[in-house]
Amino acid sequence: MLKRKAISNIVAVSLLLAIMFVILSILYIYVWKNMSATTTVQKAANMPLIITGIHYTVDGLIIDVRATTTPAYVKYVYIFTYPNRALVDVITLNPPVYVPLGKTVSILINIGSILNKIGSKYIIVAVGSEAGATLAMYGTPIPIKQIQQYLSKSTEFVLLAARTGTGLEVDPSYIHFVIINPALDTYKFYYIDGSTVETASGQLTMLTTNVLYLNETTLQQRYDLGPVVVFVDPYNAAKTYTVTIVDIYGTPHTFTLTKLVNDPSEVVADYLICWEDLWWPGTTANLDNYIDEVIRVTIFINGTVRIQPLHGSGGFLHMFMLGSLTKDQILAAVNAYVNLNYCLKGTQYTFIVFVKPHNTEYSATVSAQLWDPNTCTYITVPPLPVFYRLAG
Repeated sequence: MLKRKAISNIVAVSLLLAIMFVILSILYIYVWKNMSATTTVQKAANMPLIITGIHYTVDGLIIDVRATTTPAYVKYVYIFTYPNRALVDVITLNPPVYVPLGKTVSILINIGSILNKIGSKYIIVAVGSEAGATLAMYGTPIPIKQIQQYLSKSTEFVLLAARTGTGLEVDPSYIHFVIINPALDTYKFYYIDGSTVETASGQLTMLTTNVLYLNETTLQQRYDLGPVVVFVDPYNAAKTYTVTIVDIYGTPHTFTLTKLVNDPSEVVADYLICWEDLWWPGTTANLDNYIDEVIRVTIFINGTVRIQPLHGSGGFLHMFMLGSLTKDQILAAVNAYVNLNYCLKGTQYTFIVFVKPHNTEYSATVSAQLWDPNTCTYITVPPLPVFYRLAG
């Protein structure tokens, strides 16, 4: 049995802790209510996390979070209105994002779906730990209008595979294709096999880390990635950025996104699109590397889209298309490609950017020929080609 003195000590400690909790709560509320709107970084020295910057992309926002006193996990992103600071939404990060001590980690959030909820011209962003306590706030108000301008630059991309034929041949009865929208983080998939058509849709896998370890995943986990993974360049092409995919056999495949601009505000988004062409609903393929097509797509603020294929391989013919296209528009383009003997010069189907023929592989070091259906000529790779289009 505890002695009375020990019990008294426990009560005293409990009361002290309770008083400290109340004082800290009052202090927190005071700081929250009186925080200067012009302070770009939360300066409290005891805060384990700070937000060092926020960037606009066509996906929404990239939040740069730095751990200052201890490693931490970011579990929640809070969106508040400004100036009245009403809570609009809480975005749960699953899994939580780990921030090592002394390191800065970029966190991508898509807020396009909540813009209509916001009854003000500005928002304030904060991040929270797994426990849900607000740890850091970015004090500079973010204008809704500017976010909407970036989201308006959203465009879609199409990757199509022809499963039969040789050279440039395509049989429209044996194809599959995926339509991806990085701004909305969505994909739509169509698999055509004779008279059978299977479809799938889901959330696009968007990666803000620069390494994907496929060798540490199960087949089900790779299937859950979907047909495409997209790496987001946090520097918006203002610095060289390197991405590595480690395939299921442990072999690394590295791709370098070279610097394109000095001012990152010139670029809306810089993506590396990586496709596994054996993914389709219920596939039993290994899904081994996600490098059947690796394409860098850079969207500039003026609406120009820079497209650079970095790697392609496999037995299937590939087509890459740019634009917000329906299934019927894609099939019409494929049929025109076949009926016009692969030459679409002078037609409305200029959204087919390039074609990789059957049974070819190309890269910065492996020679092959891509087909440009708009000029009706082959392009010898390397050097890696660059195509320019308008977003839409």
